[in-house]
Amino acid sequence: MPLPRYYQDKDFAEFQHVFTQRCKTVHFRKGDYLKAPNTEITHLYYIVNGLTKATMLHESGGLKTTFIVGPGCIQPLFYPAKFPIWEKVLGIEAYTNLTALEMTKDKFYQFSLEFPDLLEIMLNVTARNAYTLAADILSFTYSEGITRICNFLYHHLYNLDVTHNHDVRLMKTTQNDLGAVVGLTRENTNKILRQLQKEKIIAIEWHRIKIIDEKRLLDYCSQDRIIGE
Repeated sequence: MPLPRYYQDKDFAEFQHVFTQRCKTVHFRKGDYLKAPNTEITHLYYIVNGLTKATMLHESGGLKTTFIVGPGCIQPLFYPAKFPIWEKVLGIEAYTNLTALEMTKDKFYQFSLEFPDLLEIMLNVTARNAYTLAADILSFTYSEGITRICNFLYHHLYNLDVTHNHDVRLMKTTQNDLGAVVGLTRENTNKILRQLQKEKIIAIEWHRIKIIDEKRLLDYCSQDRIIGE
């Protein structure tokens, strides 16, 4: 069973030369929206460098982070049909300064007619995302907060097809962002991280979490997640 994928990279990298030749280069600063909530999807962006954060906006104003997406990926994904409610709540934010290649939905569709493999990759990514979101639902319904956090750390360690430019035992994130992924308040996230640090399973650094004891981390994980290894 595959592991849920919260970090994504390189999905469409084989087509970067096509997008580079035929799409407009755009730049975003950290915090800028590539696609803001309460707007329609009109453009797609191939990420050249940097990271984006995909979020879902609840009517209460709360934000749920769903994916962190890096170079070689397209945000948002392409769907021929319209999903007004989904488009309304979806936000794509620059998680770091980034460079992207911009195309309209129609232009991507034309690319897909010219390169049919694009739609096959898009379908695979969509299915993978649906699996990850389904795992989220099960986790939020049945797992305690400490299990959710340890599952997420485990996924970071053992999704071996994701490329990192640093030691994989280091996760670059804030407590706010981690809480937004696993569905916990910042206060509860901090409390759990402090407990894991006290047990010497992790070390908390500035905007980083270092995984120290992988075996003891697994003791808090859901057994169905470990099968994915």
